[in-house]
Amino acid sequence: MSENHTIRILSICDDEALRYSRQLLLESVGYAVESITSDAPLDAAEMKSFEIAVLCHSVDASHAAKWANKLRRMNASIRVLRVHAIQGAQDHFSDVDCEVLPDPVPLLNAIESLRAKAAGAMARAPR
Repeated sequence: MSENHTIRILSICDDEALRYSRQLLLESVGYAVESITSDAPLDAAEMKSFEIAVLCHSVDASHAAKWANKLRRMNASIRVLRVHAIQGAQDHFSDVDCEVLPDPVPLLNAIESLRAKAAGAMARAPR
């Protein structure tokens, strides 16, 4: 992870234990994490402050799709990751950058990959 910029992650999860443990995991490797439930209010300014959003499998698929669309409208550069509880599970919406199982190593690898893609895109953007 970049030493000069702390990546801000929005974690949306409706299971309290998962929300807490995921936040601890992500913070333990240096990410700044805001953890909320899927029914929590979040204004446009707050949405624009995150680089990555993690949508937990505890969030109903239709509600997760609404969140993904809302995040994209408010923050076009945000990377959206969907966590699935079982191998091969898929939601029927496509506005996510990555899908992953909830195990810590694949989750962290996926977040790092999204972070690297975002950094690469920023480096290639015209100035």
